[in-house]
Amino acid sequence: APDAFEENDISVMEGCWELSSEYDVRDIRSSRVTRFRYWQICFDANGNGREVMRATDGTTCQGSLSGRLGGGRLTMREPGNLRCDNGSEIFRRDITCSLDAGGRANCNTLQPEINGRGTATLRRAGR
Repeated sequence: APDAFEENDISVMEGCWELSSEYDVRDIRSSRVTRFRYWQICFDANGNGREVMRATDGTTCQGSLSGRLGGGRLTMREPGNLRCDNGSEIFRRDITCSLDAGGRANCNTLQPEINGRGTATLRRAGR
C-alpha cells in the first residue's frame, strides 16, 4: 500500500519484487550494453535483501543489499559491486524508489564510482 511507505516501516517491503521494465548496463571498457529482463529483489522483515539479475545473454549476477524506508521513499544500497557468473561486475548502486498508485516501485539507480544512472520499475512478485 502506498500509505505504508509514509510510515517508514521497512517490513512492508518483505517478500520479493521483480523487474517490470527493461534495465541495461553498459561496460565502461568496451561500451557493450548488456540487457537485463529479470531482476528479483527479496527482503526480510528487517530490510535485509538478496538480488538476482539475469541478462538476455544468460549472464547471472547476484548478491546482497539492504533497504530502508524514509521520507516516503525506499532506498536500497548494495555493499559492493554485484558479481556476475561470467567474471564481470556491475558497479555498486544506490537505488531510490517511490511507490505509485498501482503499487509499482519506480526506481532511480546511481553508481557513485562512475556516476552511472539508470531507471527501473519493480512490482511485487506474482502480481
